[in-house]
Amino acid sequence: MREKLKTALGWRGTPVVVIVLATLLALPCVRSGFSTDDWIHALRLDRDHDFGAYEYGPMDLFVFASGDPAERDLLMDKGQLSWWTAEDFQLAFWRPVSALTHAVDHALWPDSSVAMHLHGLAWFVLLLVALALLYRRFAAPWVAGLGLLLFALDDAHGPVLSFIANRNALVAATFAVLALLLHDRWRRDGDRRAALAAPLALLVGLLAGEVATSILGYLAGYALFLDKGRAVRQLLSLAPAGLVTLAWLAAHRLLGYGARGGGVYTHPFEEPARFVELVGERGPVLLFAELVGFPSEFWPFLPPGGAAFVHGAGVVVVLVFLGLMLPLLVRRAEVRFWLFGGLLAVVPVCATLPVDRLLLFVGIGFAPALAALLAAVLEGPGEGQWARAWRWGLLPVAGLVVLGHLVLAPLLMPMRAQWIRYISELFDAIDATVPADESVADKTLVVLNAPADGMVAYMPMARHVRGVPHPARLRVLATGLEEVHVTRETETSLRIDPRAGFWGGPLEQMVRGPARPVEVGYTVELPGMLAEVTATTPDGRAAEAVFRFDAPLDDPSLLWMRWEGRGLVPWTPPWVGVSHLLPPIEMGFGPEEEPAD
Repeated sequence: MREKLKTALGWRGTPVVVIVLATLLALPCVRSGFSTDDWIHALRLDRDHDFGAYEYGPMDLFVFASGDPAERDLLMDKGQLSWWTAEDFQLAFWRPVSALTHAVDHALWPDSSVAMHLHGLAWFVLLLVALALLYRRFAAPWVAGLGLLLFALDDAHGPVLSFIANRNALVAATFAVLALLLHDRWRRDGDRRAALAAPLALLVGLLAGEVATSILGYLAGYALFLDKGRAVRQLLSLAPAGLVTLAWLAAHRLLGYGARGGGVYTHPFEEPARFVELVGERGPVLLFAELVGFPSEFWPFLPPGGAAFVHGAGVVVVLVFLGLMLPLLVRRAEVRFWLFGGLLAVVPVCATLPVDRLLLFVGIGFAPALAALLAAVLEGPGEGQWARAWRWGLLPVAGLVVLGHLVLAPLLMPMRAQWIRYISELFDAIDATVPADESVADKTLVVLNAPADGMVAYMPMARHVRGVPHPARLRVLATGLEEVHVTRETETSLRIDPRAGFWGGPLEQMVRGPARPVEVGYTVELPGMLAEVTATTPDGRAAEAVFRFDAPLDDPSLLWMRWEGRGLVPWTPPWVGVSHLLPPIEMGFGPEEEPAD
């Protein structure tokens, strides 16, 4: 049985079979449709749109906020940024190669989400082909086939395929793996053409997405554990990749790209101390997701005790895993290389909130490392009583790896490949609760409370692309799940006091992070409305704010709504001096209930 398994995995056609199987399991991604950032891309690529703020070139699809104060004001006026957005908020990624793939979509099939998802799936296939070639250079054919199988069937890659706008990760990974493959051909085979092509492939990967920096850990691991010769020669082998990366970083900065001011994305160079802290905080969670399969997306929303448990479990699981791998790490240089690269690949993606779609580069190294572990169980690590005991001790671990990565993961892949579809359905349900007749086009939609500002902010863009009437302006006053106390102070003003304060949750801090506190008296003036912070929390967030409108709150130009159930319901401002208590938000996903009167 063991020999038959090795023969099957080592067959020359096995990579083709694995790639076809993975493609079929991921094919439901074509049902995911458009969502969130896809609408921004549609506006950017439609040069005739008149939405207002998004006047960028087609290669700047991933510039969500350039950092220009005038643009910030316009985005806040439209409602794409909230009133509490940091003055220096910037979220601008330089991904021209990935943007080009979306420009191709818009030119050939602008209205077909199915074609766009198939385009993304084609990049996944290219990535698997590159990995098949790479893995076979470092292991026996059957172990390489097992590593490819573990990577290809990993359900954590499903969300990447589900989200059209996240194609940049697949494009970046494809060229980054190609760079590593060419680097190996240069160092091992002496191929001079590969020596020139490797840094070029790395540059293309970096221009597809900054996540390509994750491949640098594998290149460093190659120099440390696989390259031959003196230390100076090994160090010099990294010079081409290092020079390309430095040039990319310099151009990235000179051209004005980067992230600052927000709490979801932390730039390593803007806030180095904070970034190091986040690596220690988020790294174990991502590795726990990679090894055990617990979806890391849930971690930021767990109560403090649950989040601490998952973090601690991640630390323990990683240490136990490394302990079990120790005999292989001592004996096998390629295993050291894969694990070193996989662990370092976690570092760049800790710049944002943990989600499984960030694990693409981590899996590149962990899949062949797990394959080496399973191979050790099948073949044995060598002679001796200790070696036999270690092998028997690995049996339950190997069983869990097989169960989680080769049984449950492929079963989950079709569902997770539609991840964005579930988000889209939620957003569509929210959209359906907002009036869509022509009368709404000259109104300002004022949302008293919502779970997060992003759950409402995409609605006007999506409607504009679809040709559906949308409010002229959007004002989201408060976010969070806790109850909100609302008092009408005058004919034109409201005082809002959320129980947990403003922008308290992780997603609510997208546009203003902990490093940008506010003080009492902080004001933001938007067309038709002024927001003033009248009390703050100990951590520098607004605890209470007064909102003064140019028109009476009962003016028909203002469309008032509040959150209830899975969407928005109309709200009527009370008499002057009267207060309303908006109940806590319960994000239920069961059968839709009729809203209360």
